[in-house]
Amino acid sequence: MKKFLLLIALLLAGCAPSSLKINKANVLQLQYDSKLYSVATEVQKKKLTHFLNLDVLRYQLQSASQEGLYFEELTSDINYEFKYGSVKTISDIFDVSSYHTLYYSGGLLLMQLEVEPKKYVNLLAETSSTQNMSYVYGFSDSEFKTLIKSLGVKVNSSKIKKAYGVKESLSSWNQGHLILFPLVKPMFRRGPF
Repeated sequence: MKKFLLLIALLLAGCAPSSLKINKANVLQLQYDSKLYSVATEVQKKKLTHFLNLDVLRYQLQSASQEGLYFEELTSDINYEFKYGSVKTISDIFDVSSYHTLYYSGGLLLMQLEVEPKKYVNLLAETSSTQNMSYVYGFSDSEFKTLIKSLGVKVNSSKIKKAYGVKESLSSWNQGHLILFPLVKPMFRRGPF
């Protein structure tokens, strides 16, 4: 029994829980593997949109360094979960031609989206749940590299392409698209409940 409990403790210690949120003081906070990264922001716009089985809370932010950042939090209904993995879901939301995954572990996803030929946008996502996902995009190269360094994650710097600032929201949300190409599906449940 002691060996079993020790094994469970080791497995849980190896997990790197993450969270990405905006607190009440408008500070964008990322917690990953007991490290905290914060960016002071000013909320320019905030919008909650209810779709069939999916809620999308969107923020347009401006950081203290005058960067335009966009934060989105997706929450599926209680009996639904995301249909695809995190990378596929994000590529569908942004309808991008290609993307580069720089790091993906413990619910933390760092990637660059190619929104136009040879025009990249930096994105950070928290993906540790099958029913919730949050991400922020629009970081400058220097801010993105600072974030990577402060989190202590290993990223091959030669893979990082020059990114461009974001002037407007790049995610595409409309009911028709979500009906034809749903991002969520009913959860599979076993048993009588």
